[in-house]
Amino acid sequence: MSAAKQPIGLKQIGDTVIVYLEDKKKVKFPKPVEAFDKLVALINQFNMWFRAKDRMDIGKLLDKFTQPIKTDEQQQQEKKVQTNRIQRKKIEKKIKTVAQESIPVEPVVELIRDVPGIKVHSDGTARLEGFGFPLPKFILQKFREWHEAGEDLTPLRNFTLLLAANPNPDVREDILPWLLKHHFMLTPNGYVVAYRYVNIKEQGGDRNLLEAITRAYANVRSRRRATKEFSLFKLKDGTYTWDYNHKQPEGSKVVGIVQDLYKGLDKQAQPVYTDNHTGKFRIKLGEVVEMDRTKTSASRADCSYGLHMGNSHWVKTSSYGSELLLCLINPADIVNVPSGEWKFRCCQYYPVARIELEDIDKLEAEQLRVFDGDYATLEMETLIKSIRQDPTLKEFAGKRVDKKTPLIKQLRELKGTQSIRTWSTHLPEEDQQAILESRVALIA
Repeated sequence: MSAAKQPIGLKQIGDTVIVYLEDKKKVKFPKPVEAFDKLVALINQFNMWFRAKDRMDIGKLLDKFTQPIKTDEQQQQEKKVQTNRIQRKKIEKKIKTVAQESIPVEPVVELIRDVPGIKVHSDGTARLEGFGFPLPKFILQKFREWHEAGEDLTPLRNFTLLLAANPNPDVREDILPWLLKHHFMLTPNGYVVAYRYVNIKEQGGDRNLLEAITRAYANVRSRRRATKEFSLFKLKDGTYTWDYNHKQPEGSKVVGIVQDLYKGLDKQAQPVYTDNHTGKFRIKLGEVVEMDRTKTSASRADCSYGLHMGNSHWVKTSSYGSELLLCLINPADIVNVPSGEWKFRCCQYYPVARIELEDIDKLEAEQLRVFDGDYATLEMETLIKSIRQDPTLKEFAGKRVDKKTPLIKQLRELKGTQSIRTWSTHLPEEDQQAILESRVALIA
């Protein structure tokens, strides 16, 4: 491994920091008051991407930390500044405490008053009807705010059920405030809408035709119309349009019925994308992309191990690839609560469409309902298939997934099995089963 590709190590022993550089060089210095977090972030970033610029920035910071001992006058001045900073923080803390004491804390019963589907438990916590896990205060506040504003509570309820299955307690407590603060959208089924850049790995077939089929199908389904009643047409200028009852525009060519075209997408050569960092992932629309959760990082640092997803601001200011994809993320698969404002990491996502940058601000969650339902169905079918293939389940081993039997019935048959319990081990078995049945009910 070349020196440029060697990771940089960092260790803190007491008040001393040791940085292990290339060729076993060590740099020791007292932990600085400022910029230490920046150094940690830069080292994590360098170890992930091995960019020369990050290495130069690390060197500049280390030069500052290891400068010659300052004069007595300089040290006294810095001490004075530090003292003033501490006093200011104490004053700010006192003001905040007084402000909090002057505002009565609303009891849980007040937070959920008149909010449908939520009840106060005997221990004073609030819970969704039919479920045993307590809800964080922020989620309760959002339920009340959305209810008072007359908004549909379905996306928030479904998001909450999925989030409850996340094994990271920090994510369960803090990810929703972060997502809403940074303008991430929730779909009706509770998924998070996010974006990421990719590169083209394999071109595939007629890209314009593939996108036209996908757009037509999504548009018709979002209007709750039957796709078999619409046809796709190619106009003289090479663009595509679709119309109800197969009404053909003058001078156009019939491509086919939208329903049949969409069902046949798998037979056409779809483009294959890949990530900009490793170039190893094979990313196709409508197919789940995943990474072993144990190999991801729960650190709050912006750059670390995991599948990166960003908001509209992130994709407007970054360029880690040539193509922009719109993706859905199950909140159970989010692995960290970021310290930054633009992106988070997950261990699985579902790419649904290629999107132009200028179209992001026009997007509404309701437009994603068709893909939302496809992902929910895929998740449940995948789960049941994996359970039935579990060799430890003798009564189900070797059996195929019976698509004629409703998924909810299959889940009830599997209640109490070890595979269900390991789906989300921090939850009681009853809650795991109730969440799964609730998810299946969305697609039944």
